[in-house]
Amino acid sequence: MTHIWLDKVKKSEYLKGETLQGQFICGSKVYLIKLYAVPTNNKMLFGQAKPTARQLSFYKPYCTDIKHDKNGWYLQWTDESYKKYYLEKLLLHEMGHCVDYIYQRHWSKANLKQMEDFADNYAVIWSNKIKQIITE
Repeated sequence: MTHIWLDKVKKSEYLKGETLQGQFICGSKVYLIKLYAVPTNNKMLFGQAKPTARQLSFYKPYCTDIKHDKNGWYLQWTDESYKKYYLEKLLLHEMGHCVDYIYQRHWSKANLKQMEDFADNYAVIWSNKIKQIITE
C-alpha cells in the first residue's frame, strides 16, 4: 500500500445516490486506497429506489435507520456508526482488494464477483482479529 487518500463527493452524484464510498486504484507501482468523505448530515443516499434487502443487510451491523424524504431513500448514520463502518468494513475491504491484486488476480469483468468476495472475506477476518486483540 503506497497511498491512502481522502476525497470529497460531487454533490450531483451524492443527490442521485450514486457515490462510491471507497476504491482501490493501482498502476505504475502505486497502490492507492481512496475513501470518500461522508456528508455532514450523515445521510447515505440510495436514490428514489428503495434499497434491496441485500443492500440493507450489508450495512445492518453498523446502521439500520432507513428513511425516506423528497431526495429518496437513505440510511441515517451517527458519527460513531460511520467511523466504525469505515474502519471495520470499508478500509479493510479496500485493503483486501490490494492484497488480492498483489498476490492473486488482476481485475476483469469475469472475476469481479471473486474479487469482491475476497475483499469482503478479508475485511471480516481482519475485523474479527482486530476486535479480538482489543478485547484481550
